[in-house]
Amino acid sequence: MPLLSLRSFALFLCLFLMQTAVWSQPVADIRPMLKALTPEQKQQLRQYLRYLGIHSDEEIQNAYRQLPERNQKKVFDLLDFYRELARQELLATVVWAPDTLVLGDMLDGTVHIDSFRVTNTGKYPYWIRYARATCDCTAIQVPDYPILPGESAVLRIEFDSRGKLGHSRPILIVYDNSTPNRRHILHVRAHVLPRKKAIMPWEY
Repeated sequence: MPLLSLRSFALFLCLFLMQTAVWSQPVADIRPMLKALTPEQKQQLRQYLRYLGIHSDEEIQNAYRQLPERNQKKVFDLLDFYRELARQELLATVVWAPDTLVLGDMLDGTVHIDSFRVTNTGKYPYWIRYARATCDCTAIQVPDYPILPGESAVLRIEFDSRGKLGHSRPILIVYDNSTPNRRHILHVRAHVLPRKKAIMPWEY
């Protein structure tokens, strides 16, 4: 074999072995490191991966592959709903239990945490676009994912009684894709009592 051909073959073989060694290196499993991240940091990491070239469709597909079969079926149902939604607006039917939270008597300055439960009783996925309260005394946390037919989720509220003496009746307006009005009205009822002033011995 000519010397040039031997050199070319040796170079080819060397490059092939180097490439094979790179391919055979195990991919690092970064999941243990991800457990230490906050949700905000994970979101920032997702955005950075997209910046580096990870396509969102690939990200969804990879996440889908990791789901058990019954949850993959739920994803398929949701995709069918989205395709149908492109042709017409599909409204869900839901039931809230309760639709009024009665907190009863509470002392001024105390905070009460509670929740409403919503169940999708229709045949289309249900989601909450956003919710607001008529009083700044009530903070709301809504589920940020679609609720499939037959499933339930909770809407959490935090009522701060500070400065709300007497009967307090904040209203929550939930904007969603439900029939017939694409919104629901929820109520909170509380009776805020003043804190008793401590009586000093010399005041008797």
